[in-house]
Amino acid sequence: MEAVLKQGNRISPRSFQQHPRAAGRRFLSPSSTTRTKLAGLGEAISKHFWTEFKTSKIDYNAWSYSLRTGCAACLALYISFSLNLDGCHWAFTTCYIVGAQRLQGKVLAKSLARVVGTFVGAIASFVLVNAFAQHGVLFLICFAAWLSLCAICSHTRRDDWAYAWVLSGYTTAIVGIPAALAPESAFDIISSRAEDILIGILCVAGVGMIASRELVGPRVKKLIASMDKDLSDLLSICLPLRATPRELARAVKKLTSNAALIEDHRFSLELEETGTGLSAANIGRFQLACLELATCAFNLEAYLASTRHLPERPQPPCLIRALNLCRHTVTELFQATRNSSDKDRYDRLDQQLTDLDRVCSLLEEQHRLSSPAALELAGLLKIRCLLAASQRYLEGRAALFSQNPPIHMPSQARMQAAFDSQAAALAAVRVFVAVGLAAAFWIATAWPAGDNCLVWAGLASCRYTITANPARSTQATFRGMIIAVVPAYLFTFYLLPQIDGFTMLVLALLPFIVIGVGIGTSLGRAGEVGAAMLLLGSGMDPANIMQYDVVAFFNGSLATIMGIGVVCLTHAVTFPRDTGWQRRTAEHRLIQRIARALQDARMIPTAYIASVTRALDDFLGLCRDQKEEDSAQALAAIQLFALGYEVITLKRAGEHMPTELLQYRRRLVVAFTQFLQQSSVLRLSLAETLSEEIYSRSARTLTRGDLNSSYAHDTVATLASSAVIHEGIRQRINLLTITSQKTRHLPEVRTHA
Repeated sequence: MEAVLKQGNRISPRSFQQHPRAAGRRFLSPSSTTRTKLAGLGEAISKHFWTEFKTSKIDYNAWSYSLRTGCAACLALYISFSLNLDGCHWAFTTCYIVGAQRLQGKVLAKSLARVVGTFVGAIASFVLVNAFAQHGVLFLICFAAWLSLCAICSHTRRDDWAYAWVLSGYTTAIVGIPAALAPESAFDIISSRAEDILIGILCVAGVGMIASRELVGPRVKKLIASMDKDLSDLLSICLPLRATPRELARAVKKLTSNAALIEDHRFSLELEETGTGLSAANIGRFQLACLELATCAFNLEAYLASTRHLPERPQPPCLIRALNLCRHTVTELFQATRNSSDKDRYDRLDQQLTDLDRVCSLLEEQHRLSSPAALELAGLLKIRCLLAASQRYLEGRAALFSQNPPIHMPSQARMQAAFDSQAAALAAVRVFVAVGLAAAFWIATAWPAGDNCLVWAGLASCRYTITANPARSTQATFRGMIIAVVPAYLFTFYLLPQIDGFTMLVLALLPFIVIGVGIGTSLGRAGEVGAAMLLLGSGMDPANIMQYDVVAFFNGSLATIMGIGVVCLTHAVTFPRDTGWQRRTAEHRLIQRIARALQDARMIPTAYIASVTRALDDFLGLCRDQKEEDSAQALAAIQLFALGYEVITLKRAGEHMPTELLQYRRRLVVAFTQFLQQSSVLRLSLAETLSEEIYSRSARTLTRGDLNSSYAHDTVATLASSAVIHEGIRQRINLLTITSQKTRHLPEVRTHA
């Protein structure tokens, strides 16, 4: 370390002071991607006949989904027929409602959540029917309230258990409404239809397990490799001090997105029992280490940027050389080959951390009275934090790919789902309004098929409440059902009467639905073809004793389409289509998460990352990389996230320092938390003033000659954190000032009576 510090600077002092955001070349070369050319039969025919011959590419995933779901649906229908259950078509349609998974762990996780949701929905139906079956309006109000509660609870989770609440809601719609119309046989109806749903769920799970042997582990490994590359890209633009806002926002967006995807697979991975280090506990450890390393690099760059605004504009040679060494170490860390030993990398990091501690001790002993030395010492401390985070990242990654069984350690913090109270409340209102409109129409018209309309209104409003775009999914279902009316009519009244027996029905239905779903899914219309299968199942309504009534068919189909149409109408009225509104809501949720974390006295930096990362990923997912304005907003959110991390670090900097400095530190935390709770430039200016005072008092404290080692270490850590916080607050004030100026210069919109 000392030998390297005596070498020439790789980052010149001039570039250290100027051009903090200049675009530059990355010091980590991106991994080269090999492109392979397919020389197939089409190319040979083209060369032989001197003409261009094009062959369409087959979407194997679409046809695999079509075959798996078709086999599961026909198997469920056959089993339901054999058991002589009521409403056999619900076993068929359930297979297309719940869909099909390819990954083994996902199949088990989804199936477990669906079974639990089905039982909860059946129990809720028993309670509602037994308590309110004699009071129709009260039953409908409680029914709509229960579905709204399921919609709210589904927003509290991001994993497979969120789907359990969704399924419990529309299970109540499927089994509760028919049971309320015949209270004397409610038990038989609820149990029979619940069995139909369970048969469909188990058939989908069984066929998925047999047809696809793909595991969750390889998918998680790909995501981990992607996180390695994303972290490498982020460090490659942070450490050379040449990062642009768009590059930073894009790199952090990819990193948080992959971390969220890995978190979604944790429960599924627990069900596979790999027997290696690829376990849920090691995944959580790796995620937090990776995100902490990225945050440390971001805050190191913020500290170096803060030194450029000092009046004396120092040129710390020791800090610059240590930064070059840190950059070289991180480069070797990510460019190491598979044959390199992890122990060698551990030893190099340990040796560099030891040398860095020795240099810090020399600065404390020899240059304590110098203000630039204190600045340099604080920078070296931030570099040490980065190297320590690199060591934890390397240890977490090595444990993840170890072939030894995982060691069961105490539970660590894991990424928490950011509960969107506004979206949950909006979903509940949407479900209640949709069910209420369908029920009011049924009561007002006394339509014989009105119960079917109410069932599908409740089913559709619950089914798509946790999708990325509920309005678009519901509209696709509406279009698919309209398209499927004529094919369902032809199949029900022209093909079905010619079939005799359960086996012949299943054999005749299987190729029809496999080809139709395969073609539609290949064309990118998975939602439409899934809805078409729902209408086909409910329209033909196969039973042991068939009744072919054309009027009843079109009446039921119209009721089904109207139920979906009511949900589409509700989405058009209550669902915001403005991306700006969604972005403001996501930003508000991120700010509230950070404020809640700062108010927790027991919060540690890793727990802060686990608590806030989901909210940051939600906001960055709404920002587009192509727009400069979106990139600036994304970078502002990332800076706020890193600023909260540094405030948590400042809170835990130690108590070995003067009482006045401790009081200023507490006041800074309170002032910044109040700014998050109620944003204003005045509150932020107060926090900026406090950070400047902490910085100056820390620098003066270090000039004392009677400081012990722990006293000096805590003071230097406070000085470094206050410098990073001051830089982050300064950038936030500039952003708020620019935003207020743009708002002030907006043209006035006049209204004319």
